Amino acid sequence: MNKLSKIYKKHIRYFESIVKTNYPTQSDSIAGRMRIEFEGLTNDMRFALDSKNPMDRRIPVCGMFLAFIRVLDS
Repeated sequence: MNKLSKIYKKHIRYFESIVKTNYPTQSDSIAGRMRIEFEGLTNDMRFALDSKNPMDRRIPVCGMFLAFIRVLDS
């Protein structure tokens, strides 16, 4: 398991609780599509894992938020 997967697993519960509250009938589908979107963004976020810049360390969580927006937008 790579670092981005660990970050995803650590923070996904917050997104899942929002999805289950607001979209109870589609929550499983949204969570699955969100994981796929996040995996599509991982190549663009890998540099943040080794960066010394503290702002770059937040990029994977922002990537989760972007994946969430993309799924809800589609």
